Amino acid sequence: MTDQELLTLAAKSTAHPHAENMRLYAEDAAETDKPWIRWECGFISTWEDLTRHPQWDIACMYRRKPRTVLINGIEVPEPLREAPPVNDNVYVVSPASDPGIVRYSWREEDFMQRWLALGLLHLTEEAARQHVEALIAPTKQAAA
Repeated sequence: MTDQELLTLAAKSTAHPHAENMRLYAEDAAETDKPWIRWECGFISTWEDLTRHPQWDIACMYRRKPRTVLINGIEVPEPLREAPPVNDNVYVVSPASDPGIVRYSWREEDFMQRWLALGLLHLTEEAARQHVEALIAPTKQAAA
């Protein structure tokens, strides 16, 4: 969201533009004494880890850090756990294909539900690529 879009949103609403994130941050604060460890702030498309409580500056964006999982000791973005909206693009981890990722438009099909249940779907190509690389890392290293 651009600075102008944030300012326009703030002008249209009586709620703070970061109200929803403040609510989520409060949930994290109820669970840990260092909730900022779970959060990032950003400008445009660059995200940085928070090192203290956020200032909730309307010129900044805030988000919870994307969740990750360990695959073969490598931290990768967590695959989808819930079905995305119909027709959204999903990226399937498919190590046997070239380049190891296949893009589909999500449909409520049995085979897609199976991929979801197996943890093979991501919303971004980059997340799926990292997943593939982690899966093949042990055998790729052994072959080198």
